[in-house]
Amino acid sequence: MQAAALLAADVAAGRRPQAPAPVPLGRAVADYLAHLRAEDRSAGTLKKYRGVFDIVLRHLAGQRVTRLDQFTVRHFDGFRTARAAARDPMTVYADGVIVKQFFTWARSRRLLAENPLAEVRLRKPPRKEKGGPSLAEVDRILAALPAARRPLGAALAFTGMRAGELQRLTPADLDLADDWLHVVSRRGLRTKTGASRKVPVHPRLRAAPAALPPGRRPWLFTAEASAKYPKGDHRVDVRKLNEAFLAAVRRAGRPQGRVHAPLAAPLLRDAHGERRHPAAGDRRVARARGRQVDGGRVLPAVGRGFATVRAQGPVR
Repeated sequence: MQAAALLAADVAAGRRPQAPAPVPLGRAVADYLAHLRAEDRSAGTLKKYRGVFDIVLRHLAGQRVTRLDQFTVRHFDGFRTARAAARDPMTVYADGVIVKQFFTWARSRRLLAENPLAEVRLRKPPRKEKGGPSLAEVDRILAALPAARRPLGAALAFTGMRAGELQRLTPADLDLADDWLHVVSRRGLRTKTGASRKVPVHPRLRAAPAALPPGRRPWLFTAEASAKYPKGDHRVDVRKLNEAFLAAVRRAGRPQGRVHAPLAAPLLRDAHGERRHPAAGDRRVARARGRQVDGGRVLPAVGRGFATVRAQGPVR
């Protein structure tokens, strides 16, 4: 009776919140993606989220769920079960996190009276060791690449850069005097994380500048001349680079270790899995980021620039 009296008083005073109007799922997803764009999320992240939501909407359409308020934990569990039949546990976990973030956002925008996934906890699966090609296998793949693309493949193999980062390198980013390659996040040309970093120039890469086009050029690795760009001064086409890489893998014979394709951090993340990092000799190291260090060991820097370091386990 006391609770009923309080409720009646709230209603009479206009303090009782009204249930949000029903919102179509497709419109809510579009608004969420627009929110992410306004937050300056990277194009790769937006593409990933859009792909996950396309799968979610197709799954829910089969369940006749078209509105945000119709979604329940049961639908979430059904979606994850269907994904688990075709994808590895880490993918299922990542997709679940994206869906949970969406419903948290929807509740914060008052599109829902309550978040149906507020009490759901996801267990992150352990990472599996996937290994990588040996240095000899990498050399075979590089040798199978066309001569014009070999410097590109070598740069990706011995730095761990993403193909999009390599595409946007400028001549000013290469410091051969101090053996540093700067991966810079620029306005309109952001890295995936939005952060800049630098990696040591491997001795195998020092010969690469000799194979680059001479003279002034906007990009460090320019594409070959074409009818549209007769001077060959445009950025490398990542799609064509991926195709050339996969063709080289087929010619060289697929290595035993995992090779990521298309080229995202491409030939391997620890090319020198059996050796120490070349920079360890003079104690010049990159920041503690395993994917950029090719020596099979993470060498964290202390502060900036030069640092005294020691090897701390294999790169994963």
